[in-house]
Amino acid sequence: MKKLLGTFLFFSIFIFQSISATEKFETGDIVDFYKDPEWVKEATELSDTFNGLLNLVSFQNNLQSEIQIYLDEYYSDIITYDELWKKLDSIENQIGTYSEDLDSFVKSINTSSGLTNPKALLVFKDSLELIYDANDYQLDNNKLTRDLLSSLAEGNIDKYNYLVSRSYLKGADFLELVSRNSRGQAERMPDRNISKHILMVDSDVINYIAIATRVNAFQMLNELDKNKLKEIKPELDNAYKVILKGKSYSNLEKALENFENTIKKFESLEGDYSEYIDIMRRVAINGKLLSEANIRNAESWKEIMDFFDRNINNIKNLYDSPSKVAEFNDIQSRQAFIQEQVSQYTNLYQKASVEFTKIAPDLLNL
Repeated sequence: MKKLLGTFLFFSIFIFQSISATEKFETGDIVDFYKDPEWVKEATELSDTFNGLLNLVSFQNNLQSEIQIYLDEYYSDIITYDELWKKLDSIENQIGTYSEDLDSFVKSINTSSGLTNPKALLVFKDSLELIYDANDYQLDNNKLTRDLLSSLAEGNIDKYNYLVSRSYLKGADFLELVSRNSRGQAERMPDRNISKHILMVDSDVINYIAIATRVNAFQMLNELDKNKLKEIKPELDNAYKVILKGKSYSNLEKALENFENTIKKFESLEGDYSEYIDIMRRVAINGKLLSEANIRNAESWKEIMDFFDRNINNIKNLYDSPSKVAEFNDIQSRQAFIQEQVSQYTNLYQKASVEFTKIAPDLLNL
């Protein structure tokens, strides 16, 4: 049972890309990690911190989206100027000190590990580096939210539009960082590890969205034309073909089937392991739902890219056509719903993963 379970153990932290691509973690390495109480403690703390950073970025992005929604409502005469500023003031009040508080927490993390396993130390070091990179991004993103509101308070809509457009380019850089990290971690895991394939789906999708985000930024900056789209399109299409082939997702389905067989073996043991089984099933279910939501998110971005492609000859005058604006807004509305699902399943999967990390030493001792 211990050997079988070892193939399904997975990290709930993110391993940074700087670890040599030829250095793969074998099942025995992962089992050794989980059997070390100090590693479980540090891994859980780093995982919680990174998840907190991602949740904060999501919160910041939602605030920025709300600003744009209220602006659109104002320009469409749905709300008055006074109502607009009542809503914008509410957003400013929500910014709070979350960013500064989390920054202080990140900088208070002990940069010296109590681990002795050389591979575990690499995991700690590179996970810490990723956390600092993500923290730098959330600080910039938080400042952007304030700058957007300040530019509107100044009545400088051109500055506001420019800041929004540039933020998409910075967001694309961050997405590339996450995508490389996810793939780097996944490639070092055993093939039967379910987290490996969840991360591969995640990496495939985020890689595509990063490219699409840049195209969207160029459109917002009024820099997208037929030549630029033609230059980017091969990379964009190739990234989407990887998702369309579904290799990462089909591998996940196989791993989940094997994982379910392992759960059934636990159910056949004498004793009450219902709590453990519940956590294991939540990992599997939410991992699958997360991957499916990620793929739908990529599909929604593909809709936007196809929309730009169809209208590339008139892309600079896109907002002059009410019907085109309505079509584009409809795509974005569906996308927003899908992104809420991604956020929901991400939180559920991360929570279950952290719980699994905590019970893994017990499972290995059965």
